[in-house]
Amino acid sequence: MVVSRHLNYIRKHLNKLVEKTSGEVHSVANQLAKDIHEEIEAFKVAYADSLNLTVDKLDPLVRGWLEKINQRVEHLEKKIDKVALVWPDFALNTSLSVPFMGNYPKVTRWSPKYVFGKENAIIHFHGIFPLDSNPKLRIQDKVIEPYEHINTQISFSIPKELYAEVKSPRFIKGELRLTERSQVISCISSRLTFKTTLVAFPEFAGKLSILTHEQEKPETVNLRWGETIIRGVKPNKWKICFDAYNNSHYEFIGTTLNNPILEVSDLKDRVKIFVKGPRMELLHLRHVVDQVSILKEPEQKTPPTKAPPPPVPPTKTSPPLVLPTKAPPPVPQIHPFRAALGHLPHQIQSNHFQSSGQKIPAAIKKSYPYLYKEHIHKKSTQEVRIAPAHKAIAIYKSGKWRFYWLGPPSSAIVEKKGGFQKAFDAFKPKYLEMARKPYIASRL
Repeated sequence: MVVSRHLNYIRKHLNKLVEKTSGEVHSVANQLAKDIHEEIEAFKVAYADSLNLTVDKLDPLVRGWLEKINQRVEHLEKKIDKVALVWPDFALNTSLSVPFMGNYPKVTRWSPKYVFGKENAIIHFHGIFPLDSNPKLRIQDKVIEPYEHINTQISFSIPKELYAEVKSPRFIKGELRLTERSQVISCISSRLTFKTTLVAFPEFAGKLSILTHEQEKPETVNLRWGETIIRGVKPNKWKICFDAYNNSHYEFIGTTLNNPILEVSDLKDRVKIFVKGPRMELLHLRHVVDQVSILKEPEQKTPPTKAPPPPVPPTKTSPPLVLPTKAPPPVPQIHPFRAALGHLPHQIQSNHFQSSGQKIPAAIKKSYPYLYKEHIHKKSTQEVRIAPAHKAIAIYKSGKWRFYWLGPPSSAIVEKKGGFQKAFDAFKPKYLEMARKPYIASRL
């Protein structure tokens, strides 16, 4: 998904979260959502040239900031749900004990809203449910009786047959039916119906392939929602490919990266993969990238040559005509270092470098430990400027500006005494030269 569309979706999701709150909870949620909106604006200003990129093309530092915004939204959603778990039941129990509040059936919420797997799902409805309200849940052609019923909660067991075989997310609509009895004449009653919607996800989040240099064939694992696996690997000698349930494809190579479905952590000699739970935002997500192996040079295919036209038959006045055949154009070789850098914008200005003073962002320390230890974390370092979308960092130390790539370990691209602009002018041609080089194998 393009970054700008993803941010717009987050904004709409925030507004919906706030709309479903009320009272004191609403004022707190509204303020937290406002803070996240302001952070989104700051992100758009800082990385305006990255808004039209897809998430997989972002620099790890930029992607890390975007992931933090996602985590803040998830945190707000959990906060709202947590408050809703405590406050409504307290309020409802209180209302049941107050005579003038009445004892009419009502639904305030239900959870969970997502079902998957080969086992029956337990769904809890919260609200006011008098013990004589005779609740029944109708889904498709099935009528389900509650297995638990108290004044503030009804629980149902949803048959797995309704969702166990789904291949892609789909909505399951139902009705909770309750009986409302007259407060004056008990023999008079009426039926109340509350519409419900569940989202069914496939049992598996996707298929994971783990490849190392020593393996001829990758290990393949089907991952369930909420599952965690750990595998032993050699540092910087592994690669993970993940094909999600929605035909999305992700690749992780020797670094700590997250995506909307997985959290992949590089633990040097081990790699940890955690599968997040299904969420509403996944219904709008589809992410497909080219598969480019950085463990070895990609095999290049030579385009087929066209057969030359037949020669012109000889005549008495002219010799036989033989047309020369042209050799096919050479296929450009993609160097692993260039492939590791990924997408580089074809324009760069000095103001793309944002100064962080002497304070180094945690994402730089975590994602580029060699660069941090060998070049940044020095007593002589006086200032650091970073251009995350351009995969470049400038360090001023020992009286010189030094430019490095945010990528695999390498030496300085440029070292220059004097001001930053002078050093940047020397760096810019080298950057543009690298940006023009191909980094993905051509599809012939």
